[in-house]
Amino acid sequence: MDWYKSAGQKTFEWYSPYEHYRETSPEELGEQERKEREEAQEEQGEPLLGPFYHGTARQFLPSISKEGLVPRTGPLVEQFYGTPEDEETEEYGPPPEDLVFFSDRDDPGSALTAMVWAVGKALGYDWPSAEVTLDDVFRHGMVLVVEPESGMYQATEEGESVDIMTGLRTSDVPTNVEPGDIWSREGHIPSQVVTGDNLLHWLAKVNPSYYKSLEHNRLRQKPAN
Repeated sequence: MDWYKSAGQKTFEWYSPYEHYRETSPEELGEQERKEREEAQEEQGEPLLGPFYHGTARQFLPSISKEGLVPRTGPLVEQFYGTPEDEETEEYGPPPEDLVFFSDRDDPGSALTAMVWAVGKALGYDWPSAEVTLDDVFRHGMVLVVEPESGMYQATEEGESVDIMTGLRTSDVPTNVEPGDIWSREGHIPSQVVTGDNLLHWLAKVNPSYYKSLEHNRLRQKPAN
């Protein structure tokens, strides 16, 4: 079975192993989201939440297609927080938890960073943010789109977490969660997957500076003539 649509198409194509395949251009996608938000405002008096993004390496797509996004500690969290098996210390507090992280559609930077680190570690790089290139992202990167669900929270600057669905606040904030992070202790099923040319197209559209930094890594690694 093909787990993802082959790259190289001219349109922005989303492939989902969970639902039917659908194809949408960036402009059409933006228009759909705008209409959905306007309809939600009329019906509920508040904007529609999501979608959210989760970045990782494409090698995990077969397992994700079977199990969904399962809470675990990725390479980026391990680099800065350690692993759940670590002991609690007075200096750093409790060890990190196995969680699923997402970024908001208006600020997908954390999903992009997580993807770059997952790709870099899969390729054996020591410091992915300085080594992963656009070519690496094209061949090995993946962004998953997830709709808002119960069990998702967003951390605030005040040291609280807000339930994405209800707006209720809680003091429950895991050690490895930063302000602005969207996180969950539960598993979630992605609705869409983007890879290859379509991923680069999306990356250039939503975060041009990040795109340029990956291009800079490629040029810096290119051997001199």
